Amino acid sequence: MKNNYFYNETNFDCLDAAYKPLLPIEQKSVPLRVPPLLRSEQHDNHVSHYTIVAQEGEIQILDGPKTKTWGYNGDILGPTIRFTCGETYTITLVNQLPEVTTFHWHGLNIPGPIEDGGPFAPVKPGESKTITFTVNQPASTCWLHPHPCPNTASQVWHGLAAMVIVSDAHEASLDLPRTYGVDDIPLILQDRSYHDNQLDYQRDYDADGIQGNVALINGGVNATFDVTQQRIRLRVLNGANRKEFRLHLDDDLPMTVISSDASLLPKPITLTHLMLTVAERSEFILDFSDYKLGDCVVLYSDDCPILTFRIKEFARNKQNSIQTNFSMAPLSTTHEFL
Repeated sequence: MKNNYFYNETNFDCLDAAYKPLLPIEQKSVPLRVPPLLRSEQHDNHVSHYTIVAQEGEIQILDGPKTKTWGYNGDILGPTIRFTCGETYTITLVNQLPEVTTFHWHGLNIPGPIEDGGPFAPVKPGESKTITFTVNQPASTCWLHPHPCPNTASQVWHGLAAMVIVSDAHEASLDLPRTYGVDDIPLILQDRSYHDNQLDYQRDYDADGIQGNVALINGGVNATFDVTQQRIRLRVLNGANRKEFRLHLDDDLPMTVISSDASLLPKPITLTHLMLTVAERSEFILDFSDYKLGDCVVLYSDDCPILTFRIKEFARNKQNSIQTNFSMAPLSTTHEFL
C-alpha cells in the first residue's frame, strides 16, 4: 500500500525557484534530544504555576564551534508543556532576550489578546508578565512560539519553539501509547542554514519565508531513537519558517494517523506518506512488531534522512492492535465533528 500526499503536487514548495532542498549531513549520529517536561512550581486551589523564560543560549549542532541560539528555559527550543482540559494555569513569562518578544499559544483555545500571546501582548527585555487561563478543549498537540511584529520569523529561526500537549479524559481512556519519552515522542521538525556554524537571518532572508538545507529534529541533526516498545506515538510539529516536510519511512512502514491540529480524528487513517505544512501538527503511530533486534528504520523528508529508529529488545507489556474508533460525545458545539 502506498499513497500520495493528498495535495496537488504542482503546489509543492520544492517547485519554487527559491526552494532549498534538505541535504544529508556528514557527521556522526547522536541520540534524539527529547525535551524535558516542564514541571509545575506549585499547585494550589486547583491552579498549577509555571515559569517560562525566553533566553539566549549556545549548543552543539554541527561539528566545530557551538551555535548561538535562543530557547525557552534552555539553549534551544523549550521543555514540553502539558495541560489538562478543565485545569487552570498561572504562567510567569520572562524575557531575557535583547528585544521584545511575546509568548503565543498556537492551537490553544484561550482568551486574547493578552493570554493568547499575540502581537498585542509584548514582554519587553528584562521584564516579565503573568497570565492565567483555563484549558477547555479536546486533547491535541499545540505549540508555543513568539509572535512579535515584525520579528516572529526571526525569533523562531533563532530557536524559540516548544511543544504543548493537551490531554483530556476521553484521550486517556483510549488504548494509545502515552509514556512520554518512551513510546510518546515529540518531534519538532525545522530547517536551517549555517554560516561558520552560526545563524544569519538577514543574510538568508527571503520575503516569502526563509529556508535552509539542514534538517533539524528537536534542535539536532542525524538523530537516532532506540525503540523499546512495539508501538510508538509520534507527535510531529512542522516548526519551520517556510518549508514543507514530506514524511515517509525508508521501507514504507505505514503511519497510523490518529490526530491533526485540533483533536483526535474520528478514526485512524493509515498512510505511507504524510506532508506537513508550516505550523501543522500530526500524531501517528508506528508499529514495529514485525521487526527484530538490530533492525533500523529511517524516517525521511523527501530524499533526506532525518531520524533513524534502532530496534532494541521490546519491553514486555500489552501492546495490541491500534484502536479503530475514537468517537466521543462532543465536548461542545464547536467540536461536533467528533
